[in-house]
Amino acid sequence: MRQRRWLGAAVAAALTLSAAGCGDDDGGQLTTEEFFVALEVLGDDYEATSEDLEASFEESMVTATSAEDTIAAFVSFTEDGSGALEGFVDGIAELNAPSELTEFRDRAVSAGRAAIDSLNDMTTALSEVSSEDEFEAVLAGGDTQEVFDRFNDICYEAQSLADDAGVVVDYECEEE
Repeated sequence: MRQRRWLGAAVAAALTLSAAGCGDDDGGQLTTEEFFVALEVLGDDYEATSEDLEASFEESMVTATSAEDTIAAFVSFTEDGSGALEGFVDGIAELNAPSELTEFRDRAVSAGRAAIDSLNDMTTALSEVSSEDEFEAVLAGGDTQEVFDRFNDICYEAQSLADDAGVVVDYECEEE
């Protein structure tokens, strides 16, 4: 999945899980195929939400008339992105993975939570800047890109595991 896909549409993903009810009616484990397909549905929903967030952000940037407007647009975008990512990661955490995939699911959730924390740290730092220089320093600093790269690696691992299991899905992982 593209990095932004892993960064933005989780609210819809959580709703999908609630509505669809993962696993059987007894709350049993998903099969390997069900797990990977559910992960793809979560990712697709996350991608759609991310695209909406990006369109809103781009519109905010077009209408920004000051450094303050630009900073406010970034803060709003990172807040919304964090919320979407949290929903996506929560959706992954709720998947009742088959035993051979629980370790992978837990790594995915851990990497996702690290990405959320990093994004929240960036949001806090952005909301405290008072100049363009500070703004640029926040965007250039921190470990956000590295953390998201690790989270994106989970996408490649998921695709590899699904391929090895003979499950046909396409997570559209972003090139690094």
